[in-house]
Parts: sequence; structure tokens; C-alpha cells
Amino acid sequence: MKQLNAKNSQLAEYFEQIPLKNKKTKKGFLESVVILAYILYITKNENFLIIVKELSEADFFHDYDYWTWLESAIYLLAYHTKGKNNHEQFLQLKTKLDDTLYTAPNELVLNVKKKCSPTFFSWRNV
Repeated sequence: MKQLNAKNSQLAEYFEQIPLKNKKTKKGFLESVVILAYILYITKNENFLIIVKELSEADFFHDYDYWTWLESAIYLLAYHTKGKNNHEQFLQLKTKLDDTLYTAPNELVLNVKKKCSPTFFSWRNV
């Protein structure tokens, strides 16, 4: 996230407005940054792309507390790229999300991930 601050001074201003209680943990800050990306997207502020592109480069490391938020950012980027008819990037993002389904550390997590959001995994919403 520090890289994001350096890339855009306007993002740094947004990050400063995140409450201190959300900055105490990495997960809390990540959650706030993803929510910020969605707010920027809804308000048609193109800075959301800087955030979601950076977050979409993160690798899956079997920590679903973090991955849930990273996944949300990737979904937003996939939605945006599909709307811009960038099918190559859309397919890369879809593949990344699909691959995480099959690398779950145990069968229970795998089943929960597959059943929790079937509309996302079928890509009908995107």
C-alpha cells in the first residue's frame, strides 16, 4: 500500500482519511482500501484503477481473511475490464480467481468457496 501512496498524491489524501482504527492491522487497512476503491468506482473517479490493479497483482497465500478482500478488488477490476471490452485481461483475472478455488488447503474450504457465491463463479454478474 505504501507503493500506492507514492504513485498518486490524491490517493495519499484518501488514505489519510481512513480512520486510525482501520490502520491498526494490515487486514483492516486492506478492507478500507478495497471499500475506497469501490467508492471511487461508483463516483467515477479513475483512481480506483490504480488501487485494484495493484491489489490484483497479489498472489494467493492461503489466508482467506486477506484473500476475500483481494478477491473483491479483482472482481471490480474484472467487471471494469469486461465493460471496456478488454477480454484478454478479463480472462487473466477470471483464471486467477478460478485457480484459487482449486488450491484450497482442505476440502471444507473448497466446498464453502464453491457454494458461497455461485453467481460470481459462473461469471453471470460480470
